[in-house]
Amino acid sequence: MIDAQYMVRDSSELLSPSLLIYPRLVRHNLETMIAMAHGPQRLRPHVKTHKMAEIVRLAESLGIRKHKCATIAEAEMVAAAGGADVLLSYPLVGPNVSGSSSWCVRIDIPCSGQPSIIPTRRGTFWRCCWR
Repeated sequence: MIDAQYMVRDSSELLSPSLLIYPRLVRHNLETMIAMAHGPQRLRPHVKTHKMAEIVRLAESLGIRKHKCATIAEAEMVAAAGGADVLLSYPLVGPNVSGSSSWCVRIDIPCSGQPSIIPTRRGTFWRCCWR
């Protein structure tokens, strides 16, 4: 039996396949994460699980300011959605380094070298390091 919170009143209107998002449940899950972590400042959810600007905006509205991304496309989406702090989970190389400064608000890249602060066209900064 399907849980009532997941019921769809008229499935004939849905394309197949469809992805259904339940905004009330997403908000509840984010609020539960915040409570379990004892505050939004302790969270950095990975956007690969949703890849949706609307969820980034909802997280930001609940105080979650840090986001983790696996791809440049995800980082661009978070920045466009107003994400305040992006952690890209791999180092940038080649043309990805210079191209990223056009959309960066702030991006932290894991590394083993000395950190650098690079001004961006948006007037904020990008902290990164590499060897």
